[in-house]
Amino acid sequence: YKWRTRRAVNEEEMLADLPSSLQLDIRLFMCARHMRSVPLFADAPPGVMHALVGHVKLETYMEGDFIATEGSPAEQMFFVQAGIVEVRNSDETIQHLT
Repeated sequence: YKWRTRRAVNEEEMLADLPSSLQLDIRLFMCARHMRSVPLFADAPPGVMHALVGHVKLETYMEGDFIATEGSPAEQMFFVQAGIVEVRNSDETIQHLT
């Protein structure tokens, strides 16, 4: 469905059928560069990075989708792998993130 309507795939479904060690390696390959760009994780030992990417959930958002809403508690961290995210409050655009 996701491919047919949005030309996107559900990465989580694709990974679900793979052995857990391969899932972890793929997540690490896809996410490590983005995670290391955060000062908190920049010098994290490999074991910490492996533990963190085990909790990464790969998501695809399309133009017009809401990732988070103003006033909601922050329970996740997001990394933009491709595209642009528009940060807005109720009145105006505040910033564009890539």
